[in-house]
Amino acid sequence: TTTTTTTTTTTTDEKASSSSRSESSSSWSESSSNDPDYHIVFSTSCTPQQNWESMVFFYHAMKVNQPGSITRIVSGCTGKQMQELLIWHTEHIQNAMSSGFRLHFTPDYSRVRLSEGKHPYKYMNKPFGLKHWMEHGLGMSMNIAMGVERKENENKKSLRDDIVMLMDPDMI
Repeated sequence: TTTTTTTTTTTTDEKASSSSRSESSSSWSESSSNDPDYHIVFSTSCTPQQNWESMVFFYHAMKVNQPGSITRIVSGCTGKQMQELLIWHTEHIQNAMSSGFRLHFTPDYSRVRLSEGKHPYKYMNKPFGLKHWMEHGLGMSMNIAMGVERKENENKKSLRDDIVMLMDPDMI
């Protein structure tokens, strides 16, 4: 399975330089660099219904000047769907609403079987997609999560105090 992470995914360098923060949010101008970053993430597939719910989610986040970054974790897209969604997202979400609104593509985890299960469990995209984003989008590993940070992260802001809020796309 090929994994594609777009340039719209937050890297640790971007996070450290606070580019994930919305320019229009006044609350960020009052926060110090020691405050935790906020990451709102929600998991979807590539269906038209999930595209619509995601657009509405991003719109409402913009309307309330939601601080932090908001990432749509998109699982199981075809190559064509990924390209179309990336183009649409860049034009209508990032350029029109906020550069802090991102996409992160993951493989289709809905085919994962539970231990000794006979059938795939379609709800695996959310937990495995979140794990994929934390590892590939934030650069987090078990070493960081357990407090044993990697050497290359020594000069970067710690992720240990960041706040991740996992939501559903219809939670507006």
